[in-house]
Amino acid sequence: MQLSTYTNMLAGPQLIPATHLHTRLPGIDSLQAHSSIKDQTSATVESLWQRQRLQRAEILGQARVLIEQEGYSSFNIRRLADKCAVSRQTVYNLIGDRDQLLKAALCEYLDTMLSTASTFTDYPYFFLGICDVFWAHALKNPDYAREVTLAHYCADTPAATNLHRIMDESFCKGLRHIKQQGQLRDSTDIELLSGHLQSLITSIALKWVEKKCDLATLRRSLVTGAGFLLLGAMTTAARQDLEKWVDAAQVSG
Repeated sequence: MQLSTYTNMLAGPQLIPATHLHTRLPGIDSLQAHSSIKDQTSATVESLWQRQRLQRAEILGQARVLIEQEGYSSFNIRRLADKCAVSRQTVYNLIGDRDQLLKAALCEYLDTMLSTASTFTDYPYFFLGICDVFWAHALKNPDYAREVTLAHYCADTPAATNLHRIMDESFCKGLRHIKQQGQLRDSTDIELLSGHLQSLITSIALKWVEKKCDLATLRRSLVTGAGFLLLGAMTTAARQDLEKWVDAAQVSG
């Protein structure tokens, strides 16, 4: 189904249209997924260090493309080196072994997704932006999103530990910010609520990975589910606006 069709299906009065999300989220092979080389191009990179950073970003971008095409478990450095027209030793020198490379490729892109979500002032809370960024990512790169979701929740992968840490730090930071603004009850346990939010997103995402729901259901479930969880911890004064947003998201889903 085309992006425009999903826009018509899902873009309610307070949801960002799919086409807007699509353009705001960097592609998995984008150099902009790596902050160290932002605003640089091959024409302006001069120093050895800058060239190495650019080459590293290109390799990680191609690593994500291979994960999408061949799967996380089938990923190997020889294929990546061939695809990038570099030696395996260059990959090892710039990034590290297979585990280190997968960790860097997945975690740096996750950082980019979270940073993108933080710019979505269309939503009342950061977490709802994260839910919609994941949905947009699944729409744009479904095979990669499925592979990374499975890698994220597989406890025996080195990348999983770092992915969990990044998500937990981001969620706790966002909740503390809301609490400082007086929108969460004083009794709210930040770490516990963060865990509940992550568990909810996990269960919904895995249903989509297992093809038990479509993309329309994924978006509605993510954004309204997170909204309902937040409602339970909000102060009375802060609940009203969020309730209106959740109601609108349910209708638009």
